[in-house]
Amino acid sequence: MAIDAGRLTLGEEIGAGANGAVFRATLTRGGQSTDVAVKMMPGLVAAQERAAFDQELDALVRAAAATDGGVTRLLGTCLKAPAPRQGERLCIVMELYPSTLARALRIFLAVVGCLLRGS
Repeated sequence: MAIDAGRLTLGEEIGAGANGAVFRATLTRGGQSTDVAVKMMPGLVAAQERAAFDQELDALVRAAAATDGGVTRLLGTCLKAPAPRQGERLCIVMELYPSTLARALRIFLAVVGCLLRGS
């Protein structure tokens, strides 16, 4: 499940939260490039941050096992620096989806609001 960090090219940041930032990235394997999402944890130096990483990874693995594919497809993990001369960070590499859950919920709520108003 380990991914060689040299095979990942980070692109734009597409989200951020308490446990790190998510970047659009390209993963190159076997001569083919695939667009992926890379969740890069904040600088990890303490056991508490490592525990948060392990907990999130465990949740992704359990979700995939429980739902035959899970909410998102986990591709692997790696250590990668966000930019030259910055320290390496733990990363979770996942399938990239065209939208976010937050955006889908906003659209859904807008449609429901229109229906309730009779628009």
